[in-house]
Amino acid sequence: MLPPTDQISRIEARKRKLADEMDRLGREMDKLNDALDVIQMLEMEARNETARPVESAATETKAEETEAAPEDTKPKLGPPRPSGSPTNFEMVDMILVSAEKEGKDGLTVSEIISEMRKRYWPGLKEVQVSAPIYAFARNGRFEKTSAGKFKRIKRPEIEEPDIQVFEEERHDAQ
Repeated sequence: MLPPTDQISRIEARKRKLADEMDRLGREMDKLNDALDVIQMLEMEARNETARPVESAATETKAEETEAAPEDTKPKLGPPRPSGSPTNFEMVDMILVSAEKEGKDGLTVSEIISEMRKRYWPGLKEVQVSAPIYAFARNGRFEKTSAGKFKRIKRPEIEEPDIQVFEEERHDAQ
């Protein structure tokens, strides 16, 4: 049997390897979700085009000119993340810390995104960050409860009595 420190280092190395793989898979999932969003949007636009009633050529051309102008100027998603703002994970983490301090037992994705909009990213649309938030839970960076709320994962802290005992033992050895 390996000494406990060797076992611990092997377990920690495996955890790091799994975390890296989960991050890679999360990024891949984000790309797939983005691609799916684009395909669904194009499909919806195609359906709207075929469902439109046929009008005279002059009326149709005029309608296309007025409809095309606003779509060219407005962004498909929302504004990009403001420069200097925290990463998505950092924003979610800070929002969940605040919710804990307020005594809330987690927040839904909509509540998190609403707070992100207020604090960091005006004009943010849910589609821009909902997939990464779910990926954080899948990757074990946050906990998603059965009620659909996201919470920070509590890491066991070293209790103060353990530290005091350790310090006392060191003093006795000297």
